[in-house]
This record gives sequence, C-alpha cells and structure tokens, in this order.
Amino acid sequence: MATQQTDVVEPTTLNVDDVLALLHETRNPVGRWLWVVDVGGFSEHSRVFGWRRGGWKELGPFPGDGFGGDVADLLSRGGLISVSPILREHHAGFPFALASTVWVSKKVDLEPRRPVEPLPRRVAASVAAVRAELATLPVPPHVLLDEGDHIVGVWKLREPAPVEAIRPLLVNLAERINGERRQAGPGDARWLLPNVLSHALYPPFTVRAEQLRPGRVPLSDLSAWILSPP
Repeated sequence: MATQQTDVVEPTTLNVDDVLALLHETRNPVGRWLWVVDVGGFSEHSRVFGWRRGGWKELGPFPGDGFGGDVADLLSRGGLISVSPILREHHAGFPFALASTVWVSKKVDLEPRRPVEPLPRRVAASVAAVRAELATLPVPPHVLLDEGDHIVGVWKLREPAPVEAIRPLLVNLAERINGERRQAGPGDARWLLPNVLSHALYPPFTVRAEQLRPGRVPLSDLSAWILSPP
C-alpha cells in the first residue's frame, strides 16, 4: 500500500464537544447512549447520556427520571471523567453501535519519583518520541489525545464500521507499535476528556486533544496497512 500523502498543517486544539463528536457519524445520534465513567475520590460511577436537543444529557438512574445535566456539568465537579469510544444502542443489553474511529494508546516514560514529590513526572524526551512516532505512521492519526501518562492516536473513519470489523485492527495496531493492550478492547477502552485534571502525575496534568490533520480515512486503507506484515 502506498503511504498516504497528507498536507502539513498546524495542529488544532480540540475541546470536549470536538472529542465527543468523534464518537458518532451523524449530527443527530438519537437512540444511542454515551457511556461515561466518573472517578471521584475512592468511587467509580458509570453514567449514561442520551442525545437530546442537540447535546448529550445524563439519564436518571430509574425509568421515568428523564434527562439531567450535560457532560460540562459533570466536568465541573472535578472528577476523572472518561468516555467509551464507541456509543451503545438503545436496545436490550445495550450492544455497541457502529464505530466511527480506530485508536491506539501508547505509554510515555516516567521519571523515578523524586523524594519530595508524591508522583513521578513525565520524561519530556519520551513524550516527544511518542508524539513523533504516532504522527509519522504510514497512515497518520487525525487526532492525538494526550492523557499524561499515555497518548492516544485516533483515526476518523470515512464510514462507520461494526465493532467486529475494527476489533482486529485495534489488537494488531497495539502489537505493531507496542501500544497498550488493555485499550485495544472495545469494551475496556476509555478516553479521558480534554481539560480533565489527571492526578496520575506530578504536577497534575490537564488532558488535551489536538487535530493533526483534517478528513477521514477508509477502513480498507487502515486494514491494508495494519493487517499487512510488519
């Protein structure tokens, strides 16, 4: 497969709405659920959001509760907020909807913890190396999500695809670049949202996302590269 040619553009910073928009292929994903994990203190809560009046609104825990606040309300509480990168269908068992992205997560090296600091710092050279590795892959990702102790590369698909079609790509891509295996499972993967404050590092790290290039990529192009012999 020929290496995909892309124009060099300046990265664009993405906000929470931009990242959430990566998760669905339409502007009106009615009938889909957004899975959100909220970690605060020593507790973890899974929350479900539905699409209502042009945005994601939290559903109450009991039938008939209706819709509550939006994702911004949840972020304002200061927890460690992450989302599943694949929406769920509003059917029995909440099966996966079609996937709009393919992704890979790669850890960055951390310094040994300093005696006067509670957590390790990132190794700046490792951060630069991981970013460069992802940005110069034969088919570069469209988005980089920097979560502090690892960086996620995200490819936007031209057409949404069934989960079973992307599952082997997630696994093979993680193996190809020595990425995080636990993030290669559609049911296990989580993305922290921009502006979330992660306390996994010292000093606490503010999650950020940026678009490296515009457009979308056909699933066939990704498959031809990822599933080819290294």
